[in-house]
Amino acid sequence: MSFAQALDRLNESVVSRLWDTQVEIDGRLVNCLWEQDYVVAGMGGMGMSTSRPAITLLSSDVPLQADGLSFLIRGKTYTVTEQQPDGQGLTTLLLEL
Repeated sequence: MSFAQALDRLNESVVSRLWDTQVEIDGRLVNCLWEQDYVVAGMGGMGMSTSRPAITLLSSDVPLQADGLSFLIRGKTYTVTEQQPDGQGLTTLLLEL
């Protein structure tokens, strides 16, 4: 088994057992990890706190053109604004309400 195959198997195992959310992509439910980190943005010497909702999922589950897709997550509809593949088989999708 190659390293890439072993990494894919590990990612799939972690996703199926530990991740806390599902979204529908192309008519099927996909496991993902929901994140809503708070970040501080500088505003001319003052800081402003905001949230940055995101989901992380297997890169193989992400459509080639994910920007603009909408997902219903925890009762709210979010739209994908950016894709961030990690090169190790996972992709984080940044979201906005």
